[in-house]
Order: sequence, then structure tokens, then C-alpha cells
Amino acid sequence: MNKILFLFLLTISLACTSKNTTKQAIFLNKEVRFNLVDSIICEGDTGEVFSNSLAPVRFNNEEFIAFDMLTKNLLFFNNKGQDKCRNIDLLLLLNKFKISNDRLVGVLELNPNKFVICSDPLIFIVDSSLDVLSQYNFNSLENSVKYYIIGDALKLKLSSDKRYLYLTVAPDVLPLESYKKGKIMEIDLEKGISRILPIKFPCDYVPGKDYRLFSMPNFTIFKNYLFYIFPGSNYLYKYELVSKLFDSIYILPKYVKINTKDFGPSMADMIYPYLESNNFYQLVNDNKILLLFYWEGKNRNTINRRKGINELNCFFIGYNPDTNEILFDSPLKLNNVLKNVYNFKNGILSFPSQANENLDISKSKFLNYEMVIQ
Repeated sequence: MNKILFLFLLTISLACTSKNTTKQAIFLNKEVRFNLVDSIICEGDTGEVFSNSLAPVRFNNEEFIAFDMLTKNLLFFNNKGQDKCRNIDLLLLLNKFKISNDRLVGVLELNPNKFVICSDPLIFIVDSSLDVLSQYNFNSLENSVKYYIIGDALKLKLSSDKRYLYLTVAPDVLPLESYKKGKIMEIDLEKGISRILPIKFPCDYVPGKDYRLFSMPNFTIFKNYLFYIFPGSNYLYKYELVSKLFDSIYILPKYVKINTKDFGPSMADMIYPYLESNNFYQLVNDNKILLLFYWEGKNRNTINRRKGINELNCFFIGYNPDTNEILFDSPLKLNNVLKNVYNFKNGILSFPSQANENLDISKSKFLNYEMVIQ
């Protein structure tokens, strides 16, 4: 059996060595557990209204700045002051640029005195007073192909030196067609230059097949590398941002077989195959460990689509890129949280509380867990 498995992995590896090398990680099979450290409660003042779809901009115990993905407001929470929340309407602030609600994607912090506001296709650098210092249109006249941003504020990433912005985009064509051509764009925030990274479909995807939602990669920036994995693929790719060289690691989850399903013409047939398949759905890191989150799909007749991944059994893999070791592969056993990580720093994972689903428009809660690997 071991010989057959070895030959299978060797065949897979050789099939992917045309332009990159495929490595086999060392599996250590360690145990992992969570300790609840504390919680952050974001509470508004009387009459303050915000949604529970908050993307962290600055995340610490002293101040929490968040971008409201539904209202498009920037929220400044401060539990120590008299005013609990300061609310800034970014659409109103950027009114002269004529940005529509669906085109304002998110905000990231460059340093304590500077932020980047990401809209489609305008990128703004603003100071701490939110005055615009510079702007850039990534669909400039020089670009023959026009792109638009795919994904929400949690998909926006910065390089370790905060100079480069990374986001998933698709060519400006019919929405159905766009999902066949998912790409990652890099924007130089100092020079205002953009480029599409040379990312292709993984070698376990069939060339020319319509993968739709499975065509949008999950990615994260780890030191000078961009790691990415497609939802229905077993290949974790490592792209060196300076040398522009590729490597890949074959990831074989312990609990499910990663797969994709065919899509139909209706909207339901666009969503359900995604939730019925066993997929990787998030990739995060804290500059020490990469965490790959995946779920076990569920039959459409039994799933509550409104609850999304919280209806599914979820798992996560801990991978150390420096040693090429898979530390653990474990079920995600956390109660009362939504299963998307909002922040990962110094071994602390922050999850939104499941109570946020109750749509309390004046309070939102995040639970911070220490990850202990044994």
C-alpha cells in the first residue's frame, strides 16, 4: 500500500514539474487546541447603526478600526472614551469621485498615519484625517484588458513592507464568464503601477474546464512569498515575489477528499455545487505558520444556504513553510464562532462571535483564541 501511495505521489509530482517543483511536506501529526484569551466587543452609541459584516483595519485591545462591508462606513471603536464609536461615511467622503456602493471594497492600514482605500477601479492613499494624498486607477488607458475586483475586504492583502497591495480580480466581461479567469493583481502603492501575477490553474484542474467559483484562489502573503491554493485543488503554490519563481506543495487533507462539482445554469446551481464540494476556503498566516481551512461539503437538500459554512464541518491544517512541515490536520472545534478567521497574529486567532448573526445593529463581538500546538 505504501509503495502504491509513493508511486501515486511521484506521478503527481512529475506531472507538475514543467515550470515549478512540487514538494512533499513532512507530516508531524501534532495535536492542536485552543485557549480562549479574551474578547473584543464593538459597541456603538445610542442611535449608532452598523452591520455585523466588519473587516478589521486596526485590531488591538486599545482601539479597533473596522470597515463595514455593508454600509461602507469606517468605524472607530474606543471603549475607553466617552464616545464609543466614530462613524465615517466613506461614500460621502469620496463623493466627488462618484464611487458607487458596490464598488467600494475595503480599507487597509499602511501605518498609524496612513490608510489605503480600495474601490473599483480607484485606489486611494489617505492620511489619518482621511484626506486623499494620492489616487491610482488600475484600469488605466495603457491597460488593454479591464479588470474588476472579486471578493470582499477580507481578500485584500498587503506585502510585509506595506508597499504592495494584492487582490483577486477578473476580466471585465459577463459575470458568468469572469469566474473562468480568476487572477491576482499586484499594485505598487508608491509608483502606481499594477501587474497581473502569472498565476495559472493548478495541475489537478482540467485545462479549459469551466470552474466558476472554484477558479478564485485563496491567498496570503508570507514574508516575501505569496502562497495560494484554489478551492478544489490539492496544490499549495508558493510564488517568490522577488525572483518570481514557483514551487508547490502537495496537500492531502486527512478528513475529506478535496473535489469540485459541475455547475448548472441557474443561480442555485452556481452556489450549491460550491457548498456540496469539499473545498479549501481560507488561507491565513502569522509570519510563522500558514493555516489552511477546508470544509466537508453537504447535500443541498440538507443545507441552510443562508448560514453558509457554519452549516458545514470545518477543519484546518497547520503548515510551517520554513521547515516544509505539516504540523497538524485537525477538526475546527470551536463553539459560538463564525468559521472565518478575521485576524491571525502571534499565534492568536480572532473569530467573529456567532451571536453576530442576531443582527444586533449596535454591538459586535470577536473572540480571541490562543492556538497551542503539542
